[in-house]
Amino acid sequence: MKSFNLVNAVVSCIVLCGTANVFAAPEAVSAAASSAATPAPSVPVEDENFCFFDTRPNEGLQYTTLKAVKYGKGTFGSVRQILPDLVRRAKAQGGEAIIGYTGSQRFGFWPWRLTRPVVRGTAIRWAEGQKPSDCQAAGGASLAWIVKNDLAPEKAQSAPGSAEEPAEEPAKE
Repeated sequence: MKSFNLVNAVVSCIVLCGTANVFAAPEAVSAAASSAATPAPSVPVEDENFCFFDTRPNEGLQYTTLKAVKYGKGTFGSVRQILPDLVRRAKAQGGEAIIGYTGSQRFGFWPWRLTRPVVRGTAIRWAEGQKPSDCQAAGGASLAWIVKNDLAPEKAQSAPGSAEEPAEEPAKE
């Protein structure tokens, strides 16, 4: 009788917690995650040019450090899905950009085969007259570029051309 109650409790927990894929094959979990992450999330127009820097802006740009910001989704998904939420948190602190940005998959409460996206950085406010007109020229990447290309800010520096228009791949012959 006790084993039935234990099994019933485990199944109920799995169903109620939404973690039925705990027992799924890794291929099924990664396929579900990649299909869920395929469409790019919409970026609010007012946040498109919000700058992200993997380290710090280029020399000569002055700013005030405000506060560390962090946002994590409770279940699996992609980092680019939660970036607009990080921008909202940074703006709530008075931030105009984020330095020290990193986004990754982290283990959640159920550590086996379940990861969740977590993004973090430090909100900054530009000194008077120091806000760069071009995020890529300052050493970063805009929110719109990161969401569109699904790449980290440091990748924008290696892309020829504007951060808003990534380089076209050469035609395969």
